Amino acid sequence: MKNFYFSRYFTFSLLFIVNLAYSQILQFDDIFLFSEGIAGVKVDGKWGYIDRTGKYITHPKFDEAGHFSEGVANVKVDGKWGYIYKNGKYIIRPQFDEASYFLEGVAGIKVDGKWRYIYKNGNFLVRR
Repeated sequence: MKNFYFSRYFTFSLLFIVNLAYSQILQFDDIFLFSEGIAGVKVDGKWGYIDRTGKYITHPKFDEAGHFSEGVANVKVDGKWGYIYKNGKYIIRPQFDEASYFLEGVAGIKVDGKWRYIYKNGNFLVRR
């Protein structure tokens, strides 16, 4: 039973982030755990990002969003995926059918039904 209460509390607590600096509780429709000091939050059907103080890094404007990894996150706008920096600016504009997070400098992206790897500079990994 102890684990049940812990799990229940943990799940419940994820929907609330306490901003102690302003003595307020922030509520969201859905959230991600913090990754690289930033958490994804969903408000009125759109995703954005906040820092550990509860301040918005990017206000909710994305249809879908991923976790930050290697300083960037994958985001979906108008049916296409792209990547943003922690400051909310695009590193790669939305243009992919699907996109994974970056790991060891590359990410998997899907274009025209085919998966490929891409670097943060937008170049594709090619076979030599």
